[in-house]
Amino acid sequence: MFPPALHGEEQMPNTAEVSISERIRKRMEALGLADVEVAAACGVSEQTVRNWKVNADKMWATNLRPLARALKCSVPYLLGLTDKTGRSA
Repeated sequence: MFPPALHGEEQMPNTAEVSISERIRKRMEALGLADVEVAAACGVSEQTVRNWKVNADKMWATNLRPLARALKCSVPYLLGLTDKTGRSA
């Protein structure tokens, strides 16, 4: 996802081996959360949560923080910036 390194510059590693949708599905499964529970925590419909689990590309940025809280993880984890699920201090 990052452009190739130029003139000997070091390329940043890509930790986003799985999509945001995949991370949402995995966290929901790990926590035993149903669509209705995540929807209520995020203030969205169940259909919206189902859509995120298939294709989160059109997710509003304002939903990331409530979703991370519901899934007990950090926003950077959801975005694939880290593989650590815990929230940063």
